[in-house]
Order: sequence, then C-alpha cells, then structure tokens
Amino acid sequence: AASMAVVGDVDSQRRRRHEQPQRHTAMTTDAVLHENGTAQHDRGSLLCHLVYGFLPFRLAELRLLASALALPLTVPVEDEVSLAEGGVLLDLPRDAFGGEAGVKRMASRTVLTKRFVDVWASAPDWQGIEEQLKSYPQEMSEPYLAPGTSFKVVIEAFGFHFTDAERLQQIKRLGPLLPWKGKVLMKGAQHTFVLLFDTGVADCGSERVGGVRRIVFGREIAEGQRALVGRYELKRRNYIGTTSLDAELGLVMANMAGVRPNDLVADPFCGTAGTLIPAAHFGARVVGADLFLPVLRGQVRSRSGPSKRTQAAEQSIGRSLAQYGLPPPLALV
Repeated sequence: AASMAVVGDVDSQRRRRHEQPQRHTAMTTDAVLHENGTAQHDRGSLLCHLVYGFLPFRLAELRLLASALALPLTVPVEDEVSLAEGGVLLDLPRDAFGGEAGVKRMASRTVLTKRFVDVWASAPDWQGIEEQLKSYPQEMSEPYLAPGTSFKVVIEAFGFHFTDAERLQQIKRLGPLLPWKGKVLMKGAQHTFVLLFDTGVADCGSERVGGVRRIVFGREIAEGQRALVGRYELKRRNYIGTTSLDAELGLVMANMAGVRPNDLVADPFCGTAGTLIPAAHFGARVVGADLFLPVLRGQVRSRSGPSKRTQAAEQSIGRSLAQYGLPPPLALV
C-alpha cells in the first residue's frame, strides 16, 4: 500500500479565510474581453462553482485530485489570478476531466467546489442570456426538458443576496426562453438548472456593489462534497481537544494528499485524529502516533455535543471513527 505522513492537529482558529472583498473577473479559455472588463463566453464550457474560503487551496485541491484520479486538467494563468483574488467561477473547456464521467468522479471528492455546471448561456447582462438561450440547440436541451422528466432551478448570487420574491422573479424570466416540458420537483428532481449572478466582489449583503458583472445559466452536472463538512464538524464528534483540526481543512488535506482506498496514512502527531478521520473516509487505513500518550487514550477531552450532559460518557479516537462507520485505526502508538 502507498504510504504518506501528514501533519497533526492545529488550532481550528488558524483557518485561512479571505476577509476583505476582492474584485475579480472569471474568464473562459476562449473568452473575448470587453471594454467594461466583462467577458462573453462561448457555449459548451464547463463551469466550476467554487466556495469562497480557503482561497489558496481551491485550485490546488482540483489539480492534486486530478492527478490522483488521472484526470486531465489545464487552467489558464489569467484564471489562476482571478481565483487568487477571490473569484468563485472557474471556466474550463467542455472536455475538462475527460468528459462528464470524469467530472462526476472529481465531484465525488472535491470539498472546495460547490458544483460543476454545463454552461448553456453566459453573458454580462440579461439580454445576452436571453439571446443565447433562445438560440440554444433544441436537440441539446430536449433530453433534460422533455415530457416525463423532472427539474428544479437554483438561483445564487455572489456579492449580494436575493429575496425569495426576487428568486421567483428570475425563475419566471427563464420561462419563455426554453421549451420546459418536464415537471417541477423541488426534491428528488432528475435535473438541476443553475442561474448564477456574479458581482465580482465578496458578499456585501443586499447591496449590488459594482453591479452584476456576469450571469451564467446551465445544467448542474454534479455537486461537490460540501455536505461532508457538516457531517464531520467538530461539535458533533465523539472526541475532540482544544487544538483539534478543523473538519473542512482535514478533508481538504486528504484530497490534496491524493488519499485513495487502501492507502496507508500515518500521522506521527495525530492528536485527536483530525487527519485520520478524513483519510479513513476516503478509504485509507490509518495509523496514529503522538508524543503525549493521554491524547491517544482518550484522556484529553474537550466538550463536544450540545452540552456536557449530552456528550458521550466515553470518548476516544476509535469511538470517533466508529461514530462515522469507519474502521478502527490499525495502530495508535
């Protein structure tokens, strides 16, 4: 089995977050830059909708996962700059990751990507969206809009918030633009369509600072693994300490290390297993060590659960793994 050593627990308060709003412009590989700084994008591209957090790690996670999964990925330099400045939309060629099957494999691992979208229209204003959707080839849209199918539409904005009434208004504007013949189904829909609005700045409440710079509409191919962040959050974990590794960062570290099923992951400073748990989630067998033996024996306890009265009476690394249905460590030394 392959082996790897990773760094142990650190204070979760040291998470790297981007606090100041940053302007950015996301561009495709074949974009034409307009005078106002926006870009007109060709149909048929793949959009990666990234989270706004852990900014230095987002592209690195995609690249290292692509390498581990043997998937092709090339990112233009200008897009690297945009992401470094806080951009959340990354445009790639339609055949990135080797096609939809590869996109779904990537989505099954990435934590810092919200979703992957097959772009049907992308423009700096609504008029451009209307023109592109009205001319979108029916043979390409019909499989997802035909009678007998089900769908839902998700509206998201980066840089401001929509009210429920505004979301409904945007959905109604889409009505005349495509031959919708399927059934609307909010839960369990076969297909999800996404309408994204990007101001190019970080979240600023309801204010449309600088105006919308780009609107994107497309079919969601797959969602990333954002749900894992909630599943493994520390406040629900059986055993944590004062310096337990942040759950999201631990998952990202496992992805950047390219952890795969049947790998052997050894952490020589494992603490309360902040790196071992995400590695085990991705199929590795784990070994932990620490100079401070009480931490390995479950004797260094910090409060977990809603209160001390409801936390587990017995806490340990093994019980934390068992809590998630993961196999026990091969050894704790």
